[in-house]
Amino acid sequence: MAHVLAPRLLVAGDVHGYLKALQDALKKASFDPSKDRLLFLGDLVDRGPRAKEVLDYLLYLKRTMPPENLILVRGNHDQMFLSYLQTNWEDPVWLDQGARETLQSYPGAIPVEHKELLLSAKNYHLENNQLFVHAGIDQDVALADQREGILFWDRNLVASARAGHSVISIERGEPYWNVFVGHTPTTILGSDSPLHFENLYMLDCGVAWGGHLAVMDAQTKEYWVSFRTGASERLNESDIVSLSGHLIR
Repeated sequence: MAHVLAPRLLVAGDVHGYLKALQDALKKASFDPSKDRLLFLGDLVDRGPRAKEVLDYLLYLKRTMPPENLILVRGNHDQMFLSYLQTNWEDPVWLDQGARETLQSYPGAIPVEHKELLLSAKNYHLENNQLFVHAGIDQDVALADQREGILFWDRNLVASARAGHSVISIERGEPYWNVFVGHTPTTILGSDSPLHFENLYMLDCGVAWGGHLAVMDAQTKEYWVSFRTGASERLNESDIVSLSGHLIR
């Protein structure tokens, strides 16, 4: 009997409204929507110019891929956009962090399908002792009890892994096999490619800050990056602290 290979699970870092960069990285990864699985680590929108088209593209993938093969994990920017769609309140924090570009990408009314797509995203995804989350977790709290503010905004998990500490599953009492995060750009650490610390992989390669968009094979850890977006702004580590410090207490 011929051995049937399991489908690849490709993991995409932050997109931030850069559709062409996403498509470029997927093309380099030889993404096949009829065979591959595809997981997004969140922050589909904001900062970049084509948020509407990114969500339109994901809706296209949702229609053409087997439904279980497209997995969306929610990021802080997705949550802020969703909150706006639910309340019509323009949060000043959101407006200062790329919302204007998102709103300007819509020539008319925002389709209800976009709201439904964002609502379908998960706070995290766990399979085979691999954790996929936008920002981080509190390792002293069970996954089911995590605060959204930690899942969407945390920087401490990355700092802990950089200090040499593996990410521990409180449910299992041992390290996860792998943890994949976005949110904290690798560019602030001097890299425009994914970074690996202990069992944690960082996949936000600064697409919103003139860097790349990354896609990684969760099994082999092979990765592909898009063309450089050429955004004019650049981040350093002190900027990250100032952006996030008032949001996590």
